[in-house]
Amino acid sequence: MVEFHHEKFDGSGYMKGLKGKEIPLNARIFAIVDVFDALTSKRPYKEPFGFEEAMDILRHDSGSRFDPELLLIFCGIAYSLYQEASHTEDSTLEALLNRLVRKHFLNG
Repeated sequence: MVEFHHEKFDGSGYMKGLKGKEIPLNARIFAIVDVFDALTSKRPYKEPFGFEEAMDILRHDSGSRFDPELLLIFCGIAYSLYQEASHTEDSTLEALLNRLVRKHFLNG
């Protein structure tokens, strides 16, 4: 996943110039959530973008940087997940993450 998350859906990324579904599924998913996290998180060099602005940036890169099918799915679940995670205490965030992974990725 880490090796290929900088590949771009249109083939213009790197490590190997993979494109489309040549890029492993987990790397295509991670590319979306990694950029979303980077956009919505406070960093030493920037303030966080708001949810809608971050989503607009992601949508702008649909089909070029990101898998459009996966981005569409992410757009359908992102707001509720964002709201839930941003209002969860750090001490229970791991349990929330485990529950969400099971629900969305492990069919149960």
